[in-house]
Amino acid sequence: MEPAATPGAAHTVVTAAGRVRAPQVVLATSASQYTFPEFRRTVLPMWSYVLIGEPLGEEQLGRVHWPGREGLVEAKTFLHCGRFTADNRLMWAGGRAYYYPRNPFDRAHQENPAIYRELTESFARFFPAWRDVRFEFAYGGVIDITRDMMPHFGTLRPGLHYGYGYCGNGIAATHTGGRILRDLVLGETTDYSTLALVDAPRPTFPPEPISFAGYQVLSRVYEWKDRRG
Repeated sequence: MEPAATPGAAHTVVTAAGRVRAPQVVLATSASQYTFPEFRRTVLPMWSYVLIGEPLGEEQLGRVHWPGREGLVEAKTFLHCGRFTADNRLMWAGGRAYYYPRNPFDRAHQENPAIYRELTESFARFFPAWRDVRFEFAYGGVIDITRDMMPHFGTLRPGLHYGYGYCGNGIAATHTGGRILRDLVLGETTDYSTLALVDAPRPTFPPEPISFAGYQVLSRVYEWKDRRG
């Protein structure tokens, strides 16, 4: 998709299936924001991975006291998180985020047994009573990481707005972001359109290969810090 300015202050969105013209366009494509030149240095597409376990039986459920079935998240840089599904499966995700600068959106990155093995081992550390639980599904996806770990919203030029940078924590942020983008499109000055997240400075990442080298170094530093608690 490529937004292009057209006469009359309108914009044209070009896709493989056709063109759409509109006076207002919102660029809110999560990690794919990286593919637009205006955002190439302000967001990195990183991969996060998830495991889904087999349905737990009553005996297995009884091994861990979890009556409220609340979701959990670990307070570390490379966090782990988990929750129940409606059919008593366990979702387990997190660990280190992975960056593949040469082909960041290649679906082949889903096939990484080493990463899934690390996730399985981390689950066993959290829940030793469930070491016999088998994981039936495993998958990964791309998330958008910004340098300041904050989402960003704003207007690039008249009629062209943006919202991105949820850094893997998008449920609450997208709810607020939707209200921000609504008011920007309507041209209204509201409590949402004037938040500090709107048109704030967007810190940039260094060019490649410096970004990838920095990612490798910082990942090891953060892993060391997390191990020390």
